[in-house]
Amino acid sequence: NALTFYAAGHETTATALTWAIYLLAGQPELQDEARTEAQAALGGDVATLADRLPLLRQILDETMRLYPSALQIIREAVADDDMQGVRVKKGELVFIYPWILHRHRKLWDRPDAFDQTRWTPENKAKLHRYQYIPFGAGPRICVGARFAITEALIILARWLAARRFRLPPGLKPLPYGNVTLRPKDGMPLIVEPV
Repeated sequence: NALTFYAAGHETTATALTWAIYLLAGQPELQDEARTEAQAALGGDVATLADRLPLLRQILDETMRLYPSALQIIREAVADDDMQGVRVKKGELVFIYPWILHRHRKLWDRPDAFDQTRWTPENKAKLHRYQYIPFGAGPRICVGARFAITEALIILARWLAARRFRLPPGLKPLPYGNVTLRPKDGMPLIVEPV
């Protein structure tokens, strides 16, 4: 857990930030709204900064739904089981793919569309507990989940308060999975000071 917290946490947070800025670069009005929130929030106590960024948190959650940093979650069956008619024997590995779960048409309306309003408190309360698992779930949920969210929100707020992000013409990043879900050829965005 400690190794994951210190080593893997940097990579996964960085990929979430990359995809979030990409999504905001393609939505200038939403980016401006998030910038206004960030600039106002940065004026207060840094210890409670993440709590003052509800829109940015919704944007981050929707980013991690569409582009979950962790490609797969692997668990070993502790006993024989039946998963919807598929027998799983004790000791076998079960692979869970958040990308598929987070875009499943039976679980999400317009599953491939970005919609940060999915994460308003009233909409979030309607979700099944295991419908959204960018950090895994259950007793082995990522030990650094809260830290990663707080870190990502602070970084996004700082970036947006000082910079404007735009898409270069023709940019169509290809999600590429290795250990994390990255844009295959990087994410070349146009960055300008505010």
